[in-house]
Amino acid sequence: MAGFFAACAKPEGLHPAADYPLPGVERTMKTAGFWIARHPSPDAVILTPPEIEAFNRRIRSELKGAEDLTSFPDPYPGSRLRKTLQTALRKHQIRIFYLPDGSAAPPGFFESIEKAMNLEEIPERVTPRYGVTAKLVDQRVLPTHTGLFRSPGWRMFDRLQNSALDLGTPLIVLHESRCGGWLYAVSELCAGWVEASGIALCTPLEWESFLRPEAVVIACRAKVDVFLDRSGTVFYEHLRMGARLPATGADPDMASVLLPIRRPSGRLQALAGFVPSSAVHPGPLPFTARRVIQQAFEMLYEPYGWGGLDGEQDCSRFIQQIFATVGVHLPRNSADQARVGEPLEGFDAPLPASEKEQLIAAGAVGGAALLYMRGHIMLYLGSVDGRAYAIHNVWAYREPDATRDPIRIIGRVAVTDLRLGEGPGAGSWLDRLRAVRIVAPVAGAAIEDRPFNRPRVF
Repeated sequence: MAGFFAACAKPEGLHPAADYPLPGVERTMKTAGFWIARHPSPDAVILTPPEIEAFNRRIRSELKGAEDLTSFPDPYPGSRLRKTLQTALRKHQIRIFYLPDGSAAPPGFFESIEKAMNLEEIPERVTPRYGVTAKLVDQRVLPTHTGLFRSPGWRMFDRLQNSALDLGTPLIVLHESRCGGWLYAVSELCAGWVEASGIALCTPLEWESFLRPEAVVIACRAKVDVFLDRSGTVFYEHLRMGARLPATGADPDMASVLLPIRRPSGRLQALAGFVPSSAVHPGPLPFTARRVIQQAFEMLYEPYGWGGLDGEQDCSRFIQQIFATVGVHLPRNSADQARVGEPLEGFDAPLPASEKEQLIAAGAVGGAALLYMRGHIMLYLGSVDGRAYAIHNVWAYREPDATRDPIRIIGRVAVTDLRLGEGPGAGSWLDRLRAVRIVAPVAGAAIEDRPFNRPRVF
């Protein structure tokens, strides 16, 4: 949702908070059980493990937003890498951006970043290196901690924040900054600059133990504490929902895992770690509507974080985390997520809102349908009295007004009526809805490549 407000010059802190409860949302609607009870078959398996594996392969092969690291080019073409990095830099140089102090970013800002990118040292044939994240790390578009913003007063949306990577994420490292403090690395879901201090470099064999472990535990709570001792008193890091670590044993209280620790030399040291058994699952949960809805409500009221800022999640990362718990690896970007699975027949953006609502109620599946609008994505829960409801991580919405559409801040995971915001002006989520996709295989068909306008938002 953030994409609708990023050009507004008014500081986000001056916008009023949304009313609670949100209009149209009853108390009981804020529980998973309400929606599970309304579902016609909440325990029916949507995809079996072999079908999920095939589904994930299709996503990797047909969408640029997912990378198969097992078949990554070695050597990697230096010209391709150089062009990728230069494109990211030029994209920001040609627009007006603002620094955290409110001043416009001067040309010298980008000149210093270009120098730090060390582009002239990229060889024609890049030998990939292997690494694993040793903590939860930010992944940046450019190698700098300094944020860039579309307006001087709107600091929630740092346009250089690409994503955040959980502890234990396998990476392929292609380049390093001039000072060596940043590494340009590729994960299965996204690529960008990561602080070198957050990556433990390793051998291909060590890397494989995190990329394709024999057994895993998957985080099934919003945040799962990771400890260095079985008694749970020496805290190390936390996992976000959907993150996984290699499993080495389990007991009723604590599951033991393999932890990637970064030695002072920068190399990997794998040590034993422990996570609460009640907060993880040995491998994916069954892919049913009940499980997906339950996982979504584990995140209810969790804060919004653009691009994973401060260890939180935005709309697409919220969706990604939920489905990761059942083994479905969706792309990182909301526009790519809206191209996965089966389109709801007959749905089209120009349809009147009332017809969209009827089509959603008749054909969408609670817990398995994604609702997409430009720059935002939601999980469909079900319809009540003809009104469609979703759960999503949302920053704000516009409240209709006779003269203007004031922004009302939500800033967290919430259940909402899709009619919220309807009226003159910007319109409701339903008015702007562009696609409904069912997360299920499309028999005999490739993933559609619809001509969406695909901004770089999440």
